[in-house]
Amino acid sequence: MTKESNVNYFPPPLFKPVSWKKTGKLIQRIGYAVTLFQLLLGVVSMLLFLLEKVNRGMTVGIGVNLSLYCAWCGLILLAIGVYFSWRYAQTAQKITKIDFLLSKQASIVKKLKIAAMVNSAGALVSFIGVEIILGVMFSIVLIPESGSLFNVEYQSPDSFIKLIHVSVISATAKLLAAHCIGLACSLWALNKIKQISH
Repeated sequence: MTKESNVNYFPPPLFKPVSWKKTGKLIQRIGYAVTLFQLLLGVVSMLLFLLEKVNRGMTVGIGVNLSLYCAWCGLILLAIGVYFSWRYAQTAQKITKIDFLLSKQASIVKKLKIAAMVNSAGALVSFIGVEIILGVMFSIVLIPESGSLFNVEYQSPDSFIKLIHVSVISATAKLLAAHCIGLACSLWALNKIKQISH
């Protein structure tokens, strides 16, 4: 076997270490930024929920309660999404400090996929909550005298838009934004890993 054939015998490397290290550092920064951003919006949303609970003082209809249920589900999913965002940022940090291993790539891809699925579910639930509370508010504005299916007391002073409606829509919209940002960053990171793996 000649020297030239020995050189051509070995297959080309599957991954480019330099490209992977750069991408790993970028994924690490994105992961920490998403974690901080989602955590901040989650805390603000929780404070709005607590404010709504303290200042409720009135009977609300099934629409507001259903929107609150969706919002709390979105908040729980956001907490799970924050955890996995932090986890894939931690994994990317380890990869930048050691030689690249296929198992490490599989680990970070798995965490990114879970984060994407959790954020997708959270965005869907939050979107439903936003739509429900918007329906409640539109029903109050458009037909305040006749009432609607969303309100318990049709011709009472409580049929006007109150603090609870504003708090719920503000908190749910923040949750929706947090989930959308998390989903977009997870999909972007998956795409970058796919590009340097081929």
